This record gives sequence, structure tokens and C-alpha cells, in this order.
Amino acid sequence: PSKNLIIKMLLQKGADVNKVDQAGNTALHLAFQAMKRLRKEGGEVDLAFEVLTVDLLLRAGANPDAQNCKGQAPIHIAAQVNYEPGSDDNLGPLRHLVLADCNIDIQDKYHQTPYKIAYKSRNDTVTTYLAE
Repeated sequence: PSKNLIIKMLLQKGADVNKVDQAGNTALHLAFQAMKRLRKEGGEVDLAFEVLTVDLLLRAGANPDAQNCKGQAPIHIAAQVNYEPGSDDNLGPLRHLVLADCNIDIQDKYHQTPYKIAYKSRNDTVTTYLAE
């Protein structure tokens, strides 16, 4: 069975992909937070699952520029994910946000852009991608 079966079922039942939690996070925010945490803790990464999750949420109408209580859009969190260096293929989830016409220059409430966050995090793979 597909790992995304639960997401697909929720979407088919009319789940609101732009509903927010107490911190103002949408499903896209939470997806990228999970990716960030998984890599930080050394978990096994399933890139195809991550890409499909982001794709499903975006196709269901998720707002790629929704800002949480800190003013962070999903791309701010995506910029903190330590994608494996070397191949642009590893940037699939981030690339899906960019292709969905998210604002790559959006600032959080601390006036940080995704590029600035990636740079401060020494996330060269993301910094290079966002600079292109």
C-alpha cells in the first residue's frame, strides 16, 4: 500500500489543506518540519514519499505562501532542510514549492528570506538552488 494513502483518503473526504494549527502551520509547513526533523535525527529518508506528499498537497490547493505565526512560509522551513549535497534530485520537495510559484523572497516576521535562512544554516545546496 502507498505511504500516502492516508493523505489521499483525507483529501478525498474534503480535508482542508490550508487549515492551521495553533502555531499557524498548514499541512505544507508540517510536511517540511517533518523532513527537517527526520534528517536532523538521522532517520531514513524516502525522497519519493516526500515529493509525492508535497505534490498532493499543492494539487489539492495548499497555499505555498501561507505564513505561520512567525511569518514563515513553507519555503522558510524547506530552506532549513539538509538535503543531501551533489544531486539536484534531492531538492525535489523544495523544487515543487518553487514550481508552484511560491514567493522565494518572502520575509518572515524577523525579515529573513528563505535564502538568508539557508545561508545562515550553511545549507549550500539550498543556497545555490535559490540563487539560480
